[in-house]
Amino acid sequence: LEVWRGAERVRAKQLVAVDGNGRLRLDVLSPFGQPLTTLVSDGSRLMIYAVDEQRFFLGASTAENLARLLPITVSPTELSTLIRGSIPVIEHTGGTVDWDKKSGRYILQLNGEDRSQTIEMEPDFLRVTRLETRSGETLIYRARFGDYSGTGDAVIPQRIRFESPDQELRVDLTVLDFSMNTTISEAAFVLEPPRGIQVEPL
Repeated sequence: LEVWRGAERVRAKQLVAVDGNGRLRLDVLSPFGQPLTTLVSDGSRLMIYAVDEQRFFLGASTAENLARLLPITVSPTELSTLIRGSIPVIEHTGGTVDWDKKSGRYILQLNGEDRSQTIEMEPDFLRVTRLETRSGETLIYRARFGDYSGTGDAVIPQRIRFESPDQELRVDLTVLDFSMNTTISEAAFVLEPPRGIQVEPL
């Protein structure tokens, strides 16, 4: 993971687990492979344990709370869906499909009450290459997807770039290794505060 804010860059290695219910576990690893910070979302609650600070946080599973660890304007459920190679489609009342000759891509435009989405797909396998989500005229975030790997239903983008121009923010996520359709323990999506550590609200 590389996070760019203006000219400043932060790099980190992470272990990520997601499932089809939108649950998310994210471990930020030290250079020796030990968890420095663990974030878990069970879909409704967000739990963060900062090992180095010995602090435990608990709050709602929202984009604002996720930004405490990963500064992108998506909810944990949205992020879980995106990492799996799917698109968190907004509730919409209408939409259109067009063909962009310049890019050679289908463009799906979805319009909802308070949000709109532009979804760009390549024509051969209809894999998403770009997603833009807006609130009115304001771009909330842009995501680009590439280097798809796998076959059949086990296809994920191994490179994802999130951009938030208003914040001068760019997050580059590169998948180094992955496995699909594995059994993940329920305990992976539950995080309890260690004994003696006070729970702080997010």
